[in-house]
Amino acid sequence: MEVDELITAWQANNDKLNEAVKLNVKTVDLILSQKAKSALKSVLIQRIIEISFHALALVLLLIFLAYNVNQLPYAISAIALIIFYTFLFLHCLKQIQLIKTVDSNTTILAKQQSLLKIQMHLLLFTRLSVLFIPALLSFAPIVSKACADLNLQLFGNFDILNQSNGMWWNIQLITYLVLIPIGIWFYNMVTVKNMHKPWVAHIIKRSSSKRVTKAIEYLNELNELNPR
Repeated sequence: MEVDELITAWQANNDKLNEAVKLNVKTVDLILSQKAKSALKSVLIQRIIEISFHALALVLLLIFLAYNVNQLPYAISAIALIIFYTFLFLHCLKQIQLIKTVDSNTTILAKQQSLLKIQMHLLLFTRLSVLFIPALLSFAPIVSKACADLNLQLFGNFDILNQSNGMWWNIQLITYLVLIPIGIWFYNMVTVKNMHKPWVAHIIKRSSSKRVTKAIEYLNELNELNPR
């Protein structure tokens, strides 16, 4: 009889222990899930702010283009920046969509896949970065022309085209011709298959979002706690 009572007591204690373990696992699961969400929340807020500025820049550039469409140097500079900001806008929009899918996904694997897509999208932006450099030269003529049109004294009477004796457009064109081949080479080199090259590995590491990486680490821990 004592043996039966001992077995019953042992089973009861074992059940309680199992329940305690399950409760602890659920608690850790919840903590890690919240940490992953918290890491992504700041990224989401950042992308929403960025996409708002990109949208504003696109609106202003389109207005500028409408008023200067017949002036070739200014029109081409505006178009270059419109293409640049359109890519930035779509880049942010895609990341916002991917971040939202992380919350909507029900499995850890699906969440991990969405986060990896965000990292790959960030890498794509880095790979295209060299091709974007010439577009930045378009800011000077557009800002100076916009200030002159609006009678703003932000840059006084400075006009980059006049100050460069009309050579600024040639500088932009030469920059495009030089950097486009370099940009194509850079795009083809900075890939996962070239991670064995230290400089490529360094660039890929720098292009990754630390917050997204943290979220992936938390989900990896969750996956270890809840193997499927």
